Amino acid sequence: MGRALYWWVLMAMVWGISGCGDPSAPPAPIIVLADDAVAPSGDVDSAADASTELMPDAAVVAATVRVINPGTGGAFPGVNVTGPRGQGSTDASGRVSLEVAVGPYQFALDAPGARMHRVWGVAAGDAFEQITYVSPDMITAFVYGGLGLADDLTKGIVVVGLDTPSLAPAIGAMAALNVAHDPPFVFAGSRPAAGHVIPADGQGFVTFPNVPPGPVEITVSYPDGICRIFPGETSQEGLEVVAGEVAVVAFTCRVGG
Repeated sequence: MGRALYWWVLMAMVWGISGCGDPSAPPAPIIVLADDAVAPSGDVDSAADASTELMPDAAVVAATVRVINPGTGGAFPGVNVTGPRGQGSTDASGRVSLEVAVGPYQFALDAPGARMHRVWGVAAGDAFEQITYVSPDMITAFVYGGLGLADDLTKGIVVVGLDTPSLAPAIGAMAALNVAHDPPFVFAGSRPAAGHVIPADGQGFVTFPNVPPGPVEITVSYPDGICRIFPGETSQEGLEVVAGEVAVVAFTCRVGG
């Protein structure tokens, strides 16, 4: 995640910390896919920079960003969404239409009273819809308190979505980071629990609290196949953690690879 619609149900127990950041994050390479060759990340300056400057002579695709408000369980209108080729606000359905160039991108989601969320992905040649969330402070405090975690605003949060193509949780899929962080957690049923592997009765994401700012390598694996970044299902992408923000990246996990 984020993109699965069911995320908002659990995110109503999980996210949002007040404040926002600058919508231009520095480029960052490398999410490592376990059991798969890693292609060089390349230059992601223009694709990862959430600015309004148009990218010259690049193949573009239509992207719909759909934002869910976990506090209401429905659409989140009025969220300012900034992408590499422009910006707009979500309408009454929580949607906004933008364009992205083929390759790595990020969307910066800015809503009043919520921490900035940056949703990372890699676009292929097809139009797509990215479903994600923006959530309030008290939800994070509730979950963190239950897990005995402190919320350090000098650090960030990384959420790794691990879904099958049908948006069901990819049971047995694992995510790990190459940097220090507080204990990761998943949701087993409706309860948060320590761990970084999607449980049989769980939801399809792993959360890493208090990750230091800077580039991060994410390793993902799936015992039944392989997970690749949404929507292009490729191994080329970048991720940068920003202090006081949430970085979300979703993977599609397919049986057999």
